[in-house]
Amino acid sequence: MSVKKHTTKLTSKSIEGSGLPSDYKKAIAEYIWNGFDANASIIYIDFNANEVGYLHDFSITDNGHGISMETISETFGNFMVSLKATSFS
Repeated sequence: MSVKKHTTKLTSKSIEGSGLPSDYKKAIAEYIWNGFDANASIIYIDFNANEVGYLHDFSITDNGHGISMETISETFGNFMVSLKATSFS
């Protein structure tokens, strides 16, 4: 099995206004929407927490089509820069 590696680079567009959600609920919602954008029909949210609510692990998995290897440098090439950003007005 071959493993492909890709690096992420920060650009001025990545940093402007940060765009990073300060609310964890917004960050989780963004990952869920990414699944819908990938035409997922099933999205799993799995987590394990202790009695006081500390999360030991958390994952979001979907059956979407994934990332095209042909456009991976645009999708994962630049941190916080999205192809979706140019497709919506």
